[in-house]
Amino acid sequence: MVDKLKSTAFWTTLSLAAGAWLAAIGGLVPTSYAAVIATASVVAYAISRGIAKYNADFKGGYKTTEFWIAAAQVVVIVCTAVPGAVTDKLAAILVASIAAVYTITRGVATPPQEEELMW
Repeated sequence: MVDKLKSTAFWTTLSLAAGAWLAAIGGLVPTSYAAVIATASVVAYAISRGIAKYNADFKGGYKTTEFWIAAAQVVVIVCTAVPGAVTDKLAAILVASIAAVYTITRGVATPPQEEELMW
């Protein structure tokens, strides 16, 4: 995972998500916009990592940067939804989007099993 912390994709995602949330805190953009922007960045990162890991050595999901960045985004969304800064409906859609994309990309990253290669 340490190698992935050196990637520009990771830092771009982290910067965009943090920047969006900081812009919302500063009143520059509505909180709902920040939630959508940050989630789009996290989703794009998960997709790019899933594609990059296609047929690569597989490791547990909790050991990946895409897991931790997605988990952090979900926590922030929930923390903004509880006081009402983001609607419950938008929060549910964004969290479901993160979970769905993460699940799909983990499937893409999983190498095929020997049995699956046999006809």
